[in-house]
Formats: sequence, structure tokens, C-alpha cells
Amino acid sequence: MDDSCVVIHSTSYRNGGFSFDLGGMLYREDWADDFCEYVHGYPVVYALMNRITFELQRLDTELDVF
Repeated sequence: MDDSCVVIHSTSYRNGGFSFDLGGMLYREDWADDFCEYVHGYPVVYALMNRITFELQRLDTELDVF
């Protein structure tokens, strides 16, 4: 993360993860794609938080972290 971008690295995806532009929270699936405001019909912030929650729940189930 820096002042303008958040990158979430994940081995669950072929492209290696997500990158988010904090200026209006736009989504770009690949470095060559245009930025989008919605992911599968949901605002980017909602999709990001949903994904983080999913990954944490999966870790909790697999590793009994919490």
C-alpha cells in the first residue's frame, strides 16, 4: 500500500491478486485494463471488504486462527 494504491496479493487467482486505486476506490483486474467502479455489480469497496472477510473466514476454518 502507498498513498494512491492498495495491492492484495493472493495465490487464489491466476493474476496474483488485486490492485485498488484509492482515488475513488477503482478496480483494475490487470495492469493493462481500464479502472472500474464496480466489480460484478458491486461497488469496489464492498467487493474488497467482502473478499477480505471471505479469506479471513477461510483461514479461520483451515487453521483455527481465532
